[in-house]
Amino acid sequence: MTLQIESLNPMPPDNFPADGRDDNLSVSQILSALWRRRVVFLSVIFAIAALGFVILKLLTPTYTSTAVLVLSARQDGVVDMRQPYMNMNPSDPVIRSEVDALQSRTLINRVIDREHLLADPEFNQYVRAFHPNPIVCIPARILPGFMKVKLGCKKPDASLLSPAQVKYNVASRFLKAYSVVSDTKTYSVKLSVTSADPQKASRLLNSLADEYMKSQVDERIGQAAQAAMSMNPKLAQLRKDVTQADRAVQKFQEAHHIVDLPGSEGQSNTLAVQEVQNLAAQLSSARTIRAQLEAAQQEVGKLAVNPAQILSAPAVAAAPVVENLRVQEATATAQLASLEGTYGARNPVVASAKNQVAQLRQRLSEEAQRAVLQLSAQMRQAQASERQLQARLNELTSTRTVESRTLSELRQLVSAQTAARTVYDAFVQGMYRAAAQNGVPTARGRVVQYADTVDWPTFPNMTVMMALVLLFATMTATGIVYALEAADQSFHNANQIEAATGLVVLGITLLDRSPSNRLAVREGGTVSRRMITESSSALSESVRLTRTAIAFARGDRPSKTVMITSAVPGEGKTTFALMLARQSASTGSRAIVIEAEMRQPKFGRDLSPLPPKGLADYLMGNATLEQVVGIDDVSGMHFIAAGRPNHCSSELLASKRMELLLSELRNHYDLIVLDTPPAAIVADALQLGGIVDSAILVVKWASTPRYLMLDAIKKLRAVRAPLTGVVMAQVDARQYKHYGQGILPYEYARSYYTGA
Repeated sequence: MTLQIESLNPMPPDNFPADGRDDNLSVSQILSALWRRRVVFLSVIFAIAALGFVILKLLTPTYTSTAVLVLSARQDGVVDMRQPYMNMNPSDPVIRSEVDALQSRTLINRVIDREHLLADPEFNQYVRAFHPNPIVCIPARILPGFMKVKLGCKKPDASLLSPAQVKYNVASRFLKAYSVVSDTKTYSVKLSVTSADPQKASRLLNSLADEYMKSQVDERIGQAAQAAMSMNPKLAQLRKDVTQADRAVQKFQEAHHIVDLPGSEGQSNTLAVQEVQNLAAQLSSARTIRAQLEAAQQEVGKLAVNPAQILSAPAVAAAPVVENLRVQEATATAQLASLEGTYGARNPVVASAKNQVAQLRQRLSEEAQRAVLQLSAQMRQAQASERQLQARLNELTSTRTVESRTLSELRQLVSAQTAARTVYDAFVQGMYRAAAQNGVPTARGRVVQYADTVDWPTFPNMTVMMALVLLFATMTATGIVYALEAADQSFHNANQIEAATGLVVLGITLLDRSPSNRLAVREGGTVSRRMITESSSALSESVRLTRTAIAFARGDRPSKTVMITSAVPGEGKTTFALMLARQSASTGSRAIVIEAEMRQPKFGRDLSPLPPKGLADYLMGNATLEQVVGIDDVSGMHFIAAGRPNHCSSELLASKRMELLLSELRNHYDLIVLDTPPAAIVADALQLGGIVDSAILVVKWASTPRYLMLDAIKKLRAVRAPLTGVVMAQVDARQYKHYGQGILPYEYARSYYTGA
């Protein structure tokens, strides 16, 4: 892997925490973290989903059959004699009682006997084949025996239990697979049985429904028989009570001469009462007739003064004879008028007609007087009849008053008689129903839906379960990603470094993933060498920006002696030191790079040929300056290699000879770059902190632990090393933008570079 450089020097935000982390996570940051860890995220999801799918496939599928019963909306009236004449609606306790009956062990035991479940391995664990799971049973060897039985690592011993206990165990397992649910708004009850065999599930449920119906029929037969036995003595007693009540009423009526009239009810059932009512009606009619006759007589009396007007009275005019004579008179008068017009007044025929009219008028006057006399006779007769009726009514009213005092006692006796007859009739009807039910017994409910054989397992529900597995996998993967992000103590952007250290990020180095770089590496090329051969590339331009930032980092004096160090090995500090010195030399400046890393020297991989003696030889006085200085054939850069590895480098770098060397090199070079060991590991770099102009700390992106980098800075500041800034090394540009910093600047300036 080779490197490219890109300058980056943003200002740190004011509210950034001291450790460089932003605790206020946003949606974009969460999505960025998931994208950065997408391999882990997707791998965890796939692994958990695959494991969940395998586990679901290994589970034994179970099938649930369902049946529906409808309970009777009325209670049986055989035992409760109030039912025929009292409205007894069913209530919730009745429904709950039937649900309890459906879940009773008595009913379950009938199903066990009918379906021979004692020999079924699914419900009787004592006849089940013993197949222990080695994965579970090997660690379970240290557990007690009952725990091994629970885990399926030890075959249960049926000889330790009685047959009743074994049957109880089978019933308990059946109840676990059986459920009863009632509808609170209707009388329907839903039954369901779950089994590994769909046909067995439907068969067991239908058997349970049939046994429930049979138990109801048996119960009703027993109730009817018991009711009949209990009602016979009671019926004899009620019959005796009815007879005594009838006799009491009859004796009371005879003692008080009360006779019941057919067709009469209540207080109008006696002769006195009936006669009073009839006399009252007759008296009212007589009074009406008398009033009419009085009115007619008064009118006739007013007209009697003028006999000619008496015929206008309605009572006189309504007499049949008078009415007939008036008709004859009118006819004769009409004939007389006709004859006078024909023959004249002196004609004998006219005279005869006049005599006839006079005779009719005479008779009419006589009959009117007779009608007046007859009206007076009718008036006297009506008054006499009214007086007689009133006297009889007064006599009967006095009798009725005496009789009313005894009727209240009679009503009490009649009420007792009615109550006795009602109770007696109810028990008689109950006897009839009991006899009918003994002939055709029926259950208090009916099966409206028998169980069918289902064709799809109800457990496990692959769609729902896999959705839950995927949800759990996603949550687990998210948690793992968050844990990895929280455990990652490295730096991922310049803001984090600047917020945590207070140092300016002078630039960053990028991983070069281009095919041309991989080809150059295979041919023996290096990053620092390529920046010279490709001077117009983004690599060279970024080094220029970084070199400029280093040169002007200290405002008091230019940085001629620059120390490059890091917190831990492998940060890319040697490569950066060579790039910095090579580019300075390629621009005409006099630059020299010193390999102060004498413990693990690496210049030999990038520079050749190396002088026979190195820095260690010079500091120990075994070589002159001319003997240790080499020249780079690519850039003209001078360099001093470390020579042979030396583990006493700390004492050598702290020697007076090292200080004199740098003082002498300042007189001959414009830039002196020192490649030093990691400051957090050894003390070599700390020995040079007081004799250099600037100290640059190289931090590897997403690798260097925070605490080690902060420890290195602390140690450098302790020796008053002039820390100028930080350079981020080996940054993955494709991942960098997912840490909230966006695309790097060089992505927007490719037209300015060649070989980028």
